[in-house]
Amino acid sequence: PGDILLRITSINIPHSNISIYIFYHMVQQKYHSREEKYEILAIALGLAGLSVIISLILLFVSPFIDVKRKIYILFMLLVVSASSVFSFYILVPLPLYIYLTATVYLYWLSLVQPALRNIVFRLLISYPASMYQAVCIFMIPFLWIQYLYWKWVTVIVCGIIILGFLQSMLPVRPEYVNFSTAPFEEYHRYTHLRRSPILKTYHEPTNVTPGGRRLRIAQITDPHVGIHMSEKRLFHMCSQIASWNPDLVFITGDLISTESYFESQRMAYGFSPLASLEGRVFACLGNHDYESLLEVETTYQLAKIILLKDESVIVPTPVGPVEIIGTEFNFKRSKKDKQARIDELMNKFPDKQHYRIWLVHNPDEFTFFPQGSVDLLLAGHTHGGQIGLQSLGINWTVFNFLKRTPDFGLWRQGTNTMYVHRGTGYQGFPVRLGVSNELSLLLVDV
Repeated sequence: PGDILLRITSINIPHSNISIYIFYHMVQQKYHSREEKYEILAIALGLAGLSVIISLILLFVSPFIDVKRKIYILFMLLVVSASSVFSFYILVPLPLYIYLTATVYLYWLSLVQPALRNIVFRLLISYPASMYQAVCIFMIPFLWIQYLYWKWVTVIVCGIIILGFLQSMLPVRPEYVNFSTAPFEEYHRYTHLRRSPILKTYHEPTNVTPGGRRLRIAQITDPHVGIHMSEKRLFHMCSQIASWNPDLVFITGDLISTESYFESQRMAYGFSPLASLEGRVFACLGNHDYESLLEVETTYQLAKIILLKDESVIVPTPVGPVEIIGTEFNFKRSKKDKQARIDELMNKFPDKQHYRIWLVHNPDEFTFFPQGSVDLLLAGHTHGGQIGLQSLGINWTVFNFLKRTPDFGLWRQGTNTMYVHRGTGYQGFPVRLGVSNELSLLLVDV
């Protein structure tokens, strides 16, 4: 509660100061010359800067939160301070502006008592707040264009955000993803990380290849049960998975969001269709799962899902025995620490006697595995990049462009193979843009 309230206070200071000034100036004068616009903008930014300094003093003397959380709040503070300047330019009736701003504060305030909210709260508060924040953040690079040159850029951005929000919330079309993990000789020549093509269809193909039966795998990752993924929506997606009767089902981390910190019973209900697959459903931990680890573990126990924390199990399947290794999340970021972490895992699981599948939340760790140690690694974490052109059939996302790391799809390094799921749900940036959720059945030629 101290964390949430402090965050609201920090955001409120610059937003209130700028809003009061902007409202006053709008009342005094309706139209402005370009010179006056520059002057108003400078004053608004100056107020924002002063407010940020005051907020920083309050923020960093707070005993409630650690340094990492303070840095995160600082980032959010700067973003919202900049976007509050944007609020000056947005051409909406004042009552609508007040309502949208109020939804943001009511949404964050509601997190003082985390809970999965009903549909009325989500329609009136959560969804408007989510879209409004998305517009504010997305508009930051276009503020000068919007204010000084072309006001309709706001309308365009709002339209894009609404389309992205609808894409995020509409039912997901099931996909059937076909690929091989057989260690073909030519793969030894490619020692660098590369994206590999897959055959994706929207109808289930034959499950038999010249090499024999395919391994049928369903993956769930990053459901982030909460504002964008209710337990009922998760239930319907798990019902589709259960209808496929896959050989194995894997949950590769990030089950929760802030809203679901204390909702193990309702999350277990979301997974209840998988009860018919008992003994075939396995999970590993993602970074967000540690925020309420007891609830995550309780959820999996109630749903009879096997959680693997740096543990392995050998499971019989129609294609033969499969070794499954589920890992805990590695919070260390340096290459040296990541390599040390993988070396530790390889020492713990040295002998590879069966087809081996690794469950690793973060795909960044794939490149640190030695050659021949990974038949298939399943990861998530990236939400498919979340903003990109995947929906148009183009393998480009902002995430991959900025970080040069795997975002979604099939990747290879030598004979090692990794599949990065686009995400059952998402969290962070309030909408998806051009990157859809994923509900897929992997048909793997082993």
